[in-house]
Amino acid sequence: MKKPIASLAVWLALSSGAAFGQSVLTPVATTSHKGSLLIFPLITVDPTFATDTVIQISSDSPASAVHILCTYVNELNGRVNFGFDMAPNQTVTWEVGTSNGNDIAAGAFPVWVGSPSYANGSVYRGELVCFATDTVASQQISFNHLLGTATVLSGLPTASGPSTGPKTAFSYGAWSFVARDDFGNPTGDGLAVGAPGRLLLTGGGLGTYDACPALNTASFMPIGATVGDLTVLDNRMSVVSCNQDLRQDFALHPTKLQFTVRTAFEESFDAGWECVNNVETVRLDAGNSALTNPSNFYVSTTKTASARLEAAGVSSDRCSGPTENVGLLGLMISVVGINDQTADQVVAKPMTTVGSSQGLTNNGQQSGFVYWDPGRNP
Repeated sequence: MKKPIASLAVWLALSSGAAFGQSVLTPVATTSHKGSLLIFPLITVDPTFATDTVIQISSDSPASAVHILCTYVNELNGRVNFGFDMAPNQTVTWEVGTSNGNDIAAGAFPVWVGSPSYANGSVYRGELVCFATDTVASQQISFNHLLGTATVLSGLPTASGPSTGPKTAFSYGAWSFVARDDFGNPTGDGLAVGAPGRLLLTGGGLGTYDACPALNTASFMPIGATVGDLTVLDNRMSVVSCNQDLRQDFALHPTKLQFTVRTAFEESFDAGWECVNNVETVRLDAGNSALTNPSNFYVSTTKTASARLEAAGVSSDRCSGPTENVGLLGLMISVVGINDQTADQVVAKPMTTVGSSQGLTNNGQQSGFVYWDPGRNP
């Protein structure tokens, strides 16, 4: 009797991964937990729509202070680095467009074209990446106490007077990555996480952060759909690649966004694709000339007022240059009318994770990383 019991014990240990000190399930970043790395996929200071963005970052550590290093990257690869210290249990808040904040001096959002640049996008939109480092910004560290929220405002007053557009606002939670040990547990405060300047987003154990989602999904109403008093007038998706190069001598990591739409009739559409940079807001409508098959995002095609969108970052020869298989961090945004066809409000929600990017590779490089320059940053 002892032999079968021993064999069963070994089988259970191997199945759970306990024999190797690893979890079967790869931990994946979400917008609902704390972490050591935060990524905000949409920052906008676009004067065309009189927009601005307010950032809040909180630490719930009751005892430890921490240094935070942040980088803005716009859609044409202009970038700015800045850093600040946080006291225990502190929350810092600032307005991106004016750099006005409480107790910190945030950098100005970069409204210029970087080099190398990219064909699509706007210098007034982009992303924010923030993570914990040691006090001299020479090494990324574990500090799994950080939460982030962005509030996007539109219809603000301009230099020429009040805005004529609707006044709207929406908030979303930053994507959060936990620094973990070999058993999948969050690591203790202040420990080095991997080699300096290389944050690995693979969920691969000690020295790595949570993996990126392999693809994103979200329920949505196609353009023109009406349910009760709500009509959808426009949809868009803000997305960032999980291959992030924040170094001064950075490399581009474009991908092809591949969309699939699934309707309430259990039908699916190969809904088209668009070649994108590391960060971009993609309009899912006929006004976007870079998007193939935009009609698949309209209720006239889906025939249902509810649907689900899937987005994956894939390598493809359809784009003008090299593209990569990448994990994605997405935000779904809808412009809606209430009781009529007027744009009354903008609503947004982070997309849901599907799988992990742990298995995605690009020329031998595992997908999911943040590179930065230790010692060059504030």
